[in-house]
Amino acid sequence: MASFLGYTIIFFYLLASTNALKRYTKNKVIRWIARRHQTFGGIAALVALVHLIVNVSNGLLSPTGLLTLILLFATIILGALFKQLKAKPLYIAHRILGPLVLLSALLHIFL
Repeated sequence: MASFLGYTIIFFYLLASTNALKRYTKNKVIRWIARRHQTFGGIAALVALVHLIVNVSNGLLSPTGLLTLILLFATIILGALFKQLKAKPLYIAHRILGPLVLLSALLHIFL
């Protein structure tokens, strides 16, 4: 169950990440997915919480998983703050953390 949830998080995270591609493509599918960036990011966050609960209840708290969760939520918080405040440093931090979440998730999967 935990593996399925983990790969589901990655799936929705990658869907949310297509937002970075929308300015470079006219592909209607990618642009449709990119318009739902916040929805897919929110789903990834909710599934990540369920993933955490399942793992903790099974006594399997992983340091790399916890780091990935913290980075994912930091990315979401920075994105939400940017949407409200329109401060460019928040946007830059949000964009920097995105790839770090993926790198952290890959470390979590393979370590």
